[in-house]
Amino acid sequence: MNKIRTKINKDTNYIFHMMSVSKCGYDNSYGETYRIYHNEDDLKALNQYARLLTVCGGVYIGELYCLLVISPACAEQTAIEYYSEIYDLFYSADDSKDVVRQYKKYRNEICDISRIMKSNYTIYTEKIWPVSEPVITEYAKAIEMKFNDHNFSEQAEKLVGEKFKFDAFYATMCNSLAYGAEAIDISDNQDVFGIDRSFEDAFYFIGHEFIIYLLKQALVQTSAFKSFETWGITEGLAEFYMIQIMGNSRFFKEQLKYANYYKQIYAIHPEYTAKDLYLIALKDFNEDY
Repeated sequence: MNKIRTKINKDTNYIFHMMSVSKCGYDNSYGETYRIYHNEDDLKALNQYARLLTVCGGVYIGELYCLLVISPACAEQTAIEYYSEIYDLFYSADDSKDVVRQYKKYRNEICDISRIMKSNYTIYTEKIWPVSEPVITEYAKAIEMKFNDHNFSEQAEKLVGEKFKFDAFYATMCNSLAYGAEAIDISDNQDVFGIDRSFEDAFYFIGHEFIIYLLKQALVQTSAFKSFETWGITEGLAEFYMIQIMGNSRFFKEQLKYANYYKQIYAIHPEYTAKDLYLIALKDFNEDY
């Protein structure tokens, strides 16, 4: 049974919409189209905080990325509720709260960002989401249908040797992510993806990330996913399994040297687990972690 599902959420889309219109990690035609709806000073202010609010795969994570992007993107509450609570907490400077102590040095920045995210929410929900929702929904349905017609998740689980620990892996779709970070893991079973690829390319990209989630389970007792330094060999291992399923690769070209390496080892030792392959690569590529 297919475990890869698509998801559409207004609040998740709002957060990345604001990142796009303010050029925080995204500079595309979407942002250019919708920038006019927002206060110019708000967008300039957000842009000044771009380094704190963005991520670059395998390179860095902004200091406020988890608090002000990832956590609200999970959409366990509405974005306006989330940012209102964060604003109130940090404006009051209540040091009895762990989160306030943890981010104390960024108190002014957090208050300013939260204020902006609160004040622009209604603009998005009233003027932009009604236009965006049907476009995202149509794309998401087509992607999920492709996974429903292919036993991809079952094959991936068999190859990696791990059953995904949740009932489903959710690809949450957003229409504002062109030319910026994607495959953004916002929870243990949810990633954020754009809608600018062909359906076939999206299938490969989302499939690769589902394998990454399986590897997080398979490699939990190793150094994988604990530092940027091991990013190449973990991505390469995921792409190796992707090639085993699909017969070819469409992305992650820089990691193909690792994928080809795993292919050679696996041809000799098909009994090797994902952990076996990772640990051998860790040694052979002189990754001292």
